[in-house]
Amino acid sequence: MHSSAIMETTRRFHFFDKHLVNVIQPGHGSLNFETVVDAAGDDAYLWILESSGRVSALYRSDGTGASRDTLLCQSLKAFEFEGLRIFSCWDASAVIIVGKDEESDLMLKFNTYKVSPQHGGDNVELLHFVQSVPLFLPSHGFDLDHIQAITVSTCTNMAVVATDNGSLYVYYNYLSPTPDGTSSSHTLIPVSVSELAGGRHVGVIRSLHIHNLSSGNFGLTVCCDEVVLTLSLLPVPELADLHLIESSFESSCDLGKGGHFAVSKSGGMLDIYNAEGSIISRLKGEGQCTSMCAYKGYIATASVDCKAGLDASFATTLVAVHSRIPGMDFIAYSQHIPVVFKFEVALGSIYVLARSGTSSSLILFELREKGIHDRLQMLIRKRLFEWAIATATLENRPLSECEEIHKIHANWLYDKGRYEAAVEAYCRAGSAVEPAFVIARFTPLNSKLYLYKYLINLHRRRKATSIHTIVLMRALQSLFEDSSSSIPTREDSEEQHEDKSEDTTDVPDCQELMSVFLEEFGESEKDGIREALYDCRSSGGSDFARAIALAQHNHDEYIDILVEDFHDYGATLKYMESSSSQVTCNAILRHGRRLVRHNPGAILHFIRKISESMPKHHGSVLEAFVPVFCMEDRFLIDMLGADIPNTSLMIFSTRLHLILEQYAAQLRRNGGSTNEQQTAGSIISVENPDIRRSSVPSLSFDTSDVNSVQTSLSSSTHQSTSEDGTVFAEALEDQMWKLLNNNTQLAEYQLIALLLCLVYNYQRGANAMAIKMGYYHLPLVLAGMRDNDIHSNKFDLLNHALSYGYNEPTLWVGTLSLLVSSTNDTSDLLRIALQHIHTHKLLSFPSVLSIIQRNSALKFGDVKDYLRREFRKIDDLLRECERDIAQDKVDCNQMNRDLQRLQHSYVVINNTNCSRCELCLEMPSLHFYCQHSFHTYCIGSDGLCPKCAPIANEGVDGLEPQKGSEHHDNFFKFLSGATDPFVYMTQQLEWFAFSQL
Repeated sequence: MHSSAIMETTRRFHFFDKHLVNVIQPGHGSLNFETVVDAAGDDAYLWILESSGRVSALYRSDGTGASRDTLLCQSLKAFEFEGLRIFSCWDASAVIIVGKDEESDLMLKFNTYKVSPQHGGDNVELLHFVQSVPLFLPSHGFDLDHIQAITVSTCTNMAVVATDNGSLYVYYNYLSPTPDGTSSSHTLIPVSVSELAGGRHVGVIRSLHIHNLSSGNFGLTVCCDEVVLTLSLLPVPELADLHLIESSFESSCDLGKGGHFAVSKSGGMLDIYNAEGSIISRLKGEGQCTSMCAYKGYIATASVDCKAGLDASFATTLVAVHSRIPGMDFIAYSQHIPVVFKFEVALGSIYVLARSGTSSSLILFELREKGIHDRLQMLIRKRLFEWAIATATLENRPLSECEEIHKIHANWLYDKGRYEAAVEAYCRAGSAVEPAFVIARFTPLNSKLYLYKYLINLHRRRKATSIHTIVLMRALQSLFEDSSSSIPTREDSEEQHEDKSEDTTDVPDCQELMSVFLEEFGESEKDGIREALYDCRSSGGSDFARAIALAQHNHDEYIDILVEDFHDYGATLKYMESSSSQVTCNAILRHGRRLVRHNPGAILHFIRKISESMPKHHGSVLEAFVPVFCMEDRFLIDMLGADIPNTSLMIFSTRLHLILEQYAAQLRRNGGSTNEQQTAGSIISVENPDIRRSSVPSLSFDTSDVNSVQTSLSSSTHQSTSEDGTVFAEALEDQMWKLLNNNTQLAEYQLIALLLCLVYNYQRGANAMAIKMGYYHLPLVLAGMRDNDIHSNKFDLLNHALSYGYNEPTLWVGTLSLLVSSTNDTSDLLRIALQHIHTHKLLSFPSVLSIIQRNSALKFGDVKDYLRREFRKIDDLLRECERDIAQDKVDCNQMNRDLQRLQHSYVVINNTNCSRCELCLEMPSLHFYCQHSFHTYCIGSDGLCPKCAPIANEGVDGLEPQKGSEHHDNFFKFLSGATDPFVYMTQQLEWFAFSQL
């Protein structure tokens, strides 16, 4: 036997109301029931069986406004002689009645009736007789008085009869026919309880209960005076469990479809068994139990209460309704009423069948359960919140109502200072409580553990926002700071020990709390955590932010905190050494300028390591780092070494910028000894690199790469100071030209190079890039800005004009304008330029005159030769024009004579065929002075001779092929009328060939 603790019932409530029920038979008034022997119930009916064999079905009226205290009745005669037991088999919609027929007093029968789905009215027959089978025959040796108990399954497939000699008779498929009407095999199995109990004395069988096992088999509970047996019936009865009864048996009842049952024993004990026969709980009853019944989560018991010396007519029964829910040990109802002989659950309530004193008339009471809200209010007023929540759950109340109870419970716990339990209740309250309200209540407390517990529950319920994540991180920060604080002194520990409030609980393991939160929500709440880290860092919680970033493996955030908050560059470089290339790259991009001042060699080592790890087809990664170190010229020079190819515009422009800056600085050091140096010294608004380099702190290198950088820097510095400045400038210029010649094939490279050369006033490079880009006037503009450049050997003005004047015709205009407007002596260059212009006819004479007139101080001797040649050329042109005029006059006279001759002479035309189609001429016909004749439709709309006009017009109009539909018609017409079709087609092909040419 499984032992369990006895639950002492100390609380009493009034969850039920007692109502006296009035039974009315439609058309006959109220009814009284005499000698009631049994009752059964289901959701639709309460069945009353009288000893006379009459069965009454009590039901509620379907009409609106009907009182619940009144039941309607419909009766029928089930047995002619006597009725004993009635069973409601609701799974089969049937009623089984056990009684004696008129044939023999010693023969019991099972009468099976089918229940009609409709009730009410005289025209509706409620019960339909199905069959009647004998319980047993006298030949079996059974006597009527020997039957102790009978039970029938709710599906009518199983029935069990117990006798006083300790035997069980199991009937299978006996009480109702099969649904299809075919015969089924009936089974009768006799079983000895003593044999099943192993020869143990069991006493008299007192009650039987059939239930369904989880395996699908039927189970049978046999309650005897001294033992409780649990049997498995199919295929043959077998003992599943056996429990001894320490005292004597009083009563028992089923507890529902789960197969649980309760047994009342002497001494007021109520034991609750599961379907396997094990005791799962024990209740304290109210005395000797005569009847008991299960309803929902309750057990109703009836205890006889007859005082000694009083007549039996004054006896009463104590009716008590016990809660059988584990952990809720209370009495839901308790009252003395007349003698109760049976409870029955029907029509959704508990009905009490009682008699008053010695009368045999039935008194029917209904124990009607109060509304759920009334019961919950009772429990809440008694501060039994857990019971109230359990009751609401059992009643399947909406989740909102359960959460509201949790909220009331949480507020009460918080007011009592029980914060640990309060936060758990707030977590269960769900949507009934606003998160802001709970946060406001727990924020003022010294310990933020309660706030953390609520907020992490909010995250687990997917109800948290980014604001809640920030608040949770603040709570963790407070716990982290508490755990990181110094150990309290002995006096402080004693004071904390004396404080009983839960607000001074020990500081929990913050690392564990952080791990739990980050493990569950590190990915889903990544944005909220990032915002929380920014908030922590801004409020001085850098230590906590660093711990979170490290626990979350957020390498970028961890490096940001080390550099920006702690300025621990050494630890940052050490962490970067063990990190991936991506993390190292991101760190350099964000904090490269700070880290390079601490250890430039290490940064250079990281950059080279990243570059080596990248695939070659991705190009150089150095262009990503160039903007980071744009103000660190020394580092850029070392990073963009000679072995780094110019694979991108960024690297090319940076390298050219560095060389130009070095070149301009070197020219300034040389003191402007040459004209190019003087011009380079006047750079437009360019920051002095010496000043910039002087602001950079001294660099210390630790690795091998750093030593090489230091060696190269020191050697270059020694070289620049020891060698001649001019030689070094020439070397820089050669390097610069090599860079320009090898990497300026694309337009964007040319443009960048041109702009850099203009910024650093390097005219030679600017001229070269301008010529490459087709900006041929730009060198002239640059030369015009400095007159001394016109005489410079580095820029040959005339050679430039002669070389590129054919691409840009207006280039000579600019060249001549520059020579004329120059304040220096440009006489020789001007004469040579004018000679080229005249010889090659580069500019017109008026254009040259307009340019020359701009300089009033120009000497005549500089342009004398050019003017003489031009005037001579004009004179020759005038003479040629006079000769042409004279010839034109002669030609005009000849033409006038020819016209006169044509007007006064005739021409004999003897043509008989058309000169085009060669068909016979028809009147009218056209004749030309060129001796050609045509049909009127063989000439064009221009009225010219088709033979001579193409020759006169050089074949432009006359040789075009005929087009359109009319041309096609003419072709076939001429072809059919031609004397020689082959000749005609040859002629058309010639015209077509000429037109294509």
